[in-house]
Amino acid sequence: MSDMPIVPGTAGASDDATENVSVDHTPIEHAASDAVSPDTPVAEPTSEPSVEVSPAPEVTVSAEEAATVSSATPEMAAASSDSTPAVDPASIPVGGKLDLSKPTIVGTVSQDEFAKAQEAAKLQREAERERKEQERKLREEVFAELSGVKERNETIEVSIVERVKGGLRAEYKGVRVFLPSSHFGNTKHATEEQLAAAIGTTAKVKIHELQSDESGIKSAVVSRREVLQDEFWSTIEQGAEYDGVVTSIMPFGVFVDIGIAEGLVHISRLSKTRITTPEEVAKRGMKLRVTVSEVDREKKRLSLSHREHESDPWVGVDQLFPVGTVVKGVVRRMTDFGAYVQVASRIQGLVRISDISWSLRLKHPSDVFTVGQEINVAVLELNPAKHQLTLGYKQAQPNPWSTAESQIAIGTRLTGTVQQSTAQGLLIRVVDTFDGFMPRSKMAFQHGGKKADYNVGDSIDCIVVDLNPVASSLILATVNEDGTPFTMADARRQGAEGDGGENRGGRRGDRGRRGHGDRNRSEDGEDYSAYEGGSANAAGVTLADLLRDKDKTNLNG
Repeated sequence: MSDMPIVPGTAGASDDATENVSVDHTPIEHAASDAVSPDTPVAEPTSEPSVEVSPAPEVTVSAEEAATVSSATPEMAAASSDSTPAVDPASIPVGGKLDLSKPTIVGTVSQDEFAKAQEAAKLQREAERERKEQERKLREEVFAELSGVKERNETIEVSIVERVKGGLRAEYKGVRVFLPSSHFGNTKHATEEQLAAAIGTTAKVKIHELQSDESGIKSAVVSRREVLQDEFWSTIEQGAEYDGVVTSIMPFGVFVDIGIAEGLVHISRLSKTRITTPEEVAKRGMKLRVTVSEVDREKKRLSLSHREHESDPWVGVDQLFPVGTVVKGVVRRMTDFGAYVQVASRIQGLVRISDISWSLRLKHPSDVFTVGQEINVAVLELNPAKHQLTLGYKQAQPNPWSTAESQIAIGTRLTGTVQQSTAQGLLIRVVDTFDGFMPRSKMAFQHGGKKADYNVGDSIDCIVVDLNPVASSLILATVNEDGTPFTMADARRQGAEGDGGENRGGRRGDRGRRGHGDRNRSEDGEDYSAYEGGSANAAGVTLADLLRDKDKTNLNG
């Protein structure tokens, strides 16, 4: 009874029993006939028949299971010995979850088919391994060639295959290379239409970069832009003209993209007229016609010019601003010699410092003007061919000298402010309108026989000793205690009192040596004899006596 079979799925069978007992799929009825002889009395079956197995534990079979097993044919029993019983798919709930706590066998593969599939997979892996090895060897050879091409800075020809993210994929001798869109053409960013049109064509490129990752996979990045740039820099010549686009604006000029390179248009070459800022002519994104003025092939720099392509704003200016016209303008900038005033778009003229004020002696135009100030100016001179315009500010203002005699007549006592101190004397401003000159000989002595020392900004009591409105000349002198102007006689008297007799004798001797014709001259050589008599018609000293010869030339135009 030790070979008694155990029916699969029998209730009550323990795990240990099934692990130690081999399963025979012979039907139960056949097995029973072999085990019991005909002469042996057979017990009547019960409602729940059971079979005792020794030494295996008792296995109880239900009536339903016994009926299923007993109805099996010999062919079914043979089939069950060669394959695992299939699970009916209908037994798996629709939309339910498969219970993976126990394995569910759905079928088997024959040994022959399995062996064939394994062999085919092995051959496929070997073929793939061989293919990759051949590609690796080819890539190694090509990359060795590309390394030499890069070192020699040579070009190669590639076939553009397809559009990929960031650019184009190309091939060289069967090896893939990457052509970024930023290195495709003349501009930094190629359009989608340009990239699409390049597919299926060939292009000359340079090796931009060779890369190798940690796994040893190598890749190449190529550039068509570098080839185009080399062709550009080898052929561009001075005087060539291009239509460009303003890319950026700086205080010193604008940068213009002419397609393959950028060049600088300096502010001095941006317009035919003098401009203060580049924004007066150009704006970012604006199309600009330029001419190549300088080429630096070694540093790959371009200097461009636009003024040749600009219409001349000075054409017709002589008709617009005839000499003598008074126009409104804006002060744009100032120099030591004058102020530049804009009277029209890109039309500026110079107001010389001598043409700013009728009566004030100015050190700088900023004494009167501020940048951006609107003023009225008169057109004094005009030369459209040379783009020169001379303007006058004082000519557009009333001349205070015409009424000077009613304000500062000779003998008028005034309080002025020292504007300037020189070796020749003082420049003093009176009534906030006129600058008069006080020669050193008209300055009273201090105690000890020395001339009074004045600083800029000091107030001083003075008296008008000479006035010449035509020559714009005003001569001042300090006031004596009795209210009279300080004269040469006062100067000689105070000088004698301040010096000893020895010195006075020395000066008399000097006067004798200078002769009779020099007795009216002071120690500094100036002749002030006219002031001693109080002559109102004396020529006096004009403001021009303070100027150098060069300044006098500028003053006279």
